[in-house]
Amino acid sequence: MPRKSGTGCITCRIRRVKCDEAKPACQRCTSSKRQCDGYLPEDSTVTRRQLAAAARQLSVVGPISQALSQYPRHRSHSPTPTSMTLFDVFRNLTAPSTASFIPSRFWTRELLQLAHSEPAVWHATLALGALHQRHELFWQGQGHGHHNSQGLLDQAHQSYARAVSYAQDVKDPTRLLSLSLALLSITNMMGRWSESQVHITAGHRLLKQAGTGEETMSAAEILTRLDLQAMTFSDSSAPYAYDNTPRSVYIDTLMRQVERLESYAQAGTALFGLMRRFMLLGETLVADDGELGEEAIIQNLMQDIASWESKMADFERNRDPHNAIGPLSIRLYHALLRMCLTAGGYGPEARWDKLLGYFERILTLAELLWSNTPNTHVQSPFSLEPGLIVPVFMTCQRCRHPWLRRRAIAFLHKIKRQEGMWSSDGAAVVAEKIMEVEGQVYYTSDLSRENSPSPMQIEEMSWEEWATGDGQLPAKTSWAGIPRVPEKMRVRDTLVMVEAEQKRVDLSLIMSPGEDLFRYTWRSPNGDGNVLIRKSDRFLIIVIVSVSNISLAEPQSERIHIWGGHDQFPPG
Repeated sequence: MPRKSGTGCITCRIRRVKCDEAKPACQRCTSSKRQCDGYLPEDSTVTRRQLAAAARQLSVVGPISQALSQYPRHRSHSPTPTSMTLFDVFRNLTAPSTASFIPSRFWTRELLQLAHSEPAVWHATLALGALHQRHELFWQGQGHGHHNSQGLLDQAHQSYARAVSYAQDVKDPTRLLSLSLALLSITNMMGRWSESQVHITAGHRLLKQAGTGEETMSAAEILTRLDLQAMTFSDSSAPYAYDNTPRSVYIDTLMRQVERLESYAQAGTALFGLMRRFMLLGETLVADDGELGEEAIIQNLMQDIASWESKMADFERNRDPHNAIGPLSIRLYHALLRMCLTAGGYGPEARWDKLLGYFERILTLAELLWSNTPNTHVQSPFSLEPGLIVPVFMTCQRCRHPWLRRRAIAFLHKIKRQEGMWSSDGAAVVAEKIMEVEGQVYYTSDLSRENSPSPMQIEEMSWEEWATGDGQLPAKTSWAGIPRVPEKMRVRDTLVMVEAEQKRVDLSLIMSPGEDLFRYTWRSPNGDGNVLIRKSDRFLIIVIVSVSNISLAEPQSERIHIWGGHDQFPPG
């Protein structure tokens, strides 16, 4: 009978030092700034000598992946070299790149350690590693249809299925919560939108069961971020389930109880919680019967935003936030939230024209963030959480000043990022279509200036000024001599149906209500495109522009189909 292995974390056992066995990470490792690689299962028979031998064989990564291969929980399913490689992709690329925007230990520590003892989590990380590697192949020119790409996709589907199967064995709600976040990230990347909604709903339910405490804090933060991400990207085939989502999350309550912020991770999650409440505002007001209730909801949100800004001022008083990724990330999403608050949720699309200062700030912050992001030597960065794409796409959609709009689209083309279900290249293509439908032109020559320095430097405002100001930002860009897009030509909303695996988008555009009947001609490359658009001041006329082959994989000619009707969508 094999003897039981020694106790202690993997790192301390390899180093032959006494381990205090604190969990999830031992104090000996963390105090010496080493990465604690967690613990083997209690029934493991792996010796220190075997762990050390595995570590010596590694050329790039640490011992966790190889150590796992020595003690598969289900002995009949030993990890293969392929699965070890995919786990290492997740550990060394996916997790760090995801946590680089707003810091989090969930991806870089907690989920990795959970993979030691939970086969469901192990297989979930393999699926994410396969999807990340497939993403890299696409940007290397080995996209849809390539045998390597298809093999990785098959591997991702198999690992996801195994993770769901093994989930039946996980009974602890805290562990199930972490697993649900990994599964949600997988379905976001695969484009399995209805399953993503299931995992989001499950995440909120599991957090309620597990309770909010030290063990669930990191997972609760990630749930808030991924939930907001889902609200910003609602596929028409599976719209976000507003009826099933809580009106507030743990971070909203916590921020009313604490006097100060503890970290940029907490500050970022609190900001995402405020943005989430803003996006739920319309749904909340529709469900509310009284005018006083509406005013109270809005007033509470505004007070909480000002309180958060005051806490940020105290938090950064003795810190240098300039050009650091965490502070820049928070300022980017703060500018987006403040811009949306200033614009309001309703009104003509022309109301956005007065917010050029916000659009300038968002673009400059995004460009600074991009230039300060560490070079990971990969062709296309990859993250499971929201990052640069959402604020910049919002700028493309709402900013009708052609200079800023072209700058935003060129930036999306340049960064080649994947952030959850958001693709920067896909967002850029959709933004170009919106610009064309609104009668503006995106010049491909703009891409030749993609590496030019930003024409504007950010003018910093103190957090106290934000908390007490009127919400207006001065702009360096002017409308002087620039023709404005008529209200009746403006796109109010976009609806998408995304085939993630094929890198294709079906795009539907909802036009701003107007009064006139007019003819708009859109010329596709093959010369088609006579489009009749009817507007009414009494009914919302929905015009669907279905670009059935906006393909990111390879350029093709375009076919445009238009449907119009009173408050109805096209058949099918």
